[in-house]
Amino acid sequence: MSLTTSGDDEAVPGFYDTGPPDAQGFIPFRFPAGRFNANFPLRARLEGEGRVLVRIETGLHAANAGGRLHGGYTLAAVEQALPVTLFMLPDRSFTPAVVLTFAIQFVTGGDIEQPIDVFVSVVRETKRLFFLSGTAEQGDAVLMNWQATASKVTPRK
Repeated sequence: MSLTTSGDDEAVPGFYDTGPPDAQGFIPFRFPAGRFNANFPLRARLEGEGRVLVRIETGLHAANAGGRLHGGYTLAAVEQALPVTLFMLPDRSFTPAVVLTFAIQFVTGGDIEQPIDVFVSVVRETKRLFFLSGTAEQGDAVLMNWQATASKVTPRK
């Protein structure tokens, strides 16, 4: 599954993949350097019908003043998982979308030594909207529950 045509051209605006699935079935994605999205190294794989797991790397860049995982990083990481999810869903060409609503509940703090696993489920899809829900987790710990609504981007006439 290649999203680029020559390395510099973007077949899917906004992100590239970096190769075939790894041994765990994750497709690695990279975002163009200099964009906000490039702060979130991630990989994704299908977890069932309408469900995607997006694994986002953490590290010192994701730490708060106390050395723990920053809640803002977790929130932004989850938001970055949404367009990747919409790309990963089978039987659909990539549909760019923008997030309209995003309701979150922080459950516990995270660790910068572990990746964040973002589980995304498509609850419903209409002609113009996606209704999504999921969790951000590390191991057995749920860091955040969330729900989002995304609007499909249509060309202006």
